[in-house]
Amino acid sequence: MRDNRFVVVHRGGPLTKDHHHQLIRWARKCSEHVLSLIDENIDKRLINALYVAKEWEKEKATVGEAR
Repeated sequence: MRDNRFVVVHRGGPLTKDHHHQLIRWARKCSEHVLSLIDENIDKRLINALYVAKEWEKEKATVGEAR
């Protein structure tokens, strides 16, 4: 079930577009920070998700790609 606190304004939630971008940036940076704690076999899906998150922050990826 979707938590409405994390839904952007244009979809009926409380988050502005800027807040949404700040949230994804925070999540991406937290994930990148702990990558060094993972062994050498990092799942390629994680690397791809971080790449798409970075592109989404710059509005170069769609929400569908981010999912």
